[in-house]
Amino acid sequence: MIDSDIPLPSLTLPKEQIERLLDSLDESSGKSGKHPQRRHPRLQFRSRNVIITIFNEQHTPEGIFSVCTRNLSLGGMSFLHSEFLETEKRMRIDIPTTEGEKLRLYSRVAHCRHIGGEVYEIGVQFLSIVEDDKIHTYASKLVGKSARMAS
Repeated sequence: MIDSDIPLPSLTLPKEQIERLLDSLDESSGKSGKHPQRRHPRLQFRSRNVIITIFNEQHTPEGIFSVCTRNLSLGGMSFLHSEFLETEKRMRIDIPTTEGEKLRLYSRVAHCRHIGGEVYEIGVQFLSIVEDDKIHTYASKLVGKSARMAS
């Protein structure tokens, strides 16, 4: 059970350091060609205002955090977090828009990768279906105009 509905920042690193880290991850994944045939193209999506609510096995919220996102697609999203999250862990993701709306998606952890120190990259798969036009409509309204096609 959580004590508050106020999200805690997941990472306490300075903004500039997080941006360098995200740039480095984007650059290294572009060079590796690791996932050339992804099902859904990725939009680069950088925001510190996405809220995740992590649920325990009883479907009770156990933590609410604001996270630093990396990318977004029709099928999922990746973000940086300060803790390891087990594969299949369930969560709710609230993505704010510039119009004061939010896109709420339920997700599961698809992978968790240790980046260094207390930084993990979490890749989640959306459990609800997002229509192509809906994600692109929201992407155009995302806070800070931080969404663009990833290379």
